[in-house]
Amino acid sequence: MSDNDFSYQDWNGCDRKNQDLSYHIFIGTKINGSDLRGCIFNGSKLQNAQLCGTDLRNASLRGANLCNANLKGADLREAILIGADLSHANLQHTKLNGVDFSGTNVQSALFGGSSGLSKEVKEALKSGGAVFSDSLATTNIQWWIQYVLIPLTAIIIGSGGIIGFLNQNKKQPSSQATPSSTPEYVKQTFPPSKNELVNSEQTQSASKKK
Repeated sequence: MSDNDFSYQDWNGCDRKNQDLSYHIFIGTKINGSDLRGCIFNGSKLQNAQLCGTDLRNASLRGANLCNANLKGADLREAILIGADLSHANLQHTKLNGVDFSGTNVQSALFGGSSGLSKEVKEALKSGGAVFSDSLATTNIQWWIQYVLIPLTAIIIGSGGIIGFLNQNKKQPSSQATPSSTPEYVKQTFPPSKNELVNSEQTQSASKKK
């Protein structure tokens, strides 16, 4: 590990204000609730870093990589984020008064509940792919319609068709033939039973007595 690599370390609650930490590596580093006012992070790598509630007022993060970083509740007033990568970063409930977002990548970055943004800046961030609470709700609705409601409706309709087909088959008469009685010609081929022989003899005897 190089002298400027602090990846995955625990810096929670630290006081590093006004330090020059340019081109340092803080990948996955925990810096929650820290005092980083006036720090310089130009060109630094802070992917997946945790900066929740951190004080970054007047900090310079020119060209810094903050992809997937968690800055929820951080104070970024008057910070410089020119050319930084904030894609997929969490900036919910942050203070953003006077922040310079020139050339910043905000694709899929979350800004819900943030404060201090003018209407013009907010629209510019939205056009760059940033997600605010209202657009997030619209995205969720569209997702539910496309991937839940439409497939579910198709399944219900399809199931109704199958059930109807089965019910229709149940109403149709069975094609299985009912067994018929034994044909007369078949009966004649069978040898006479013992009872039939006795009855025949009694009939012949009665005829001779007459």
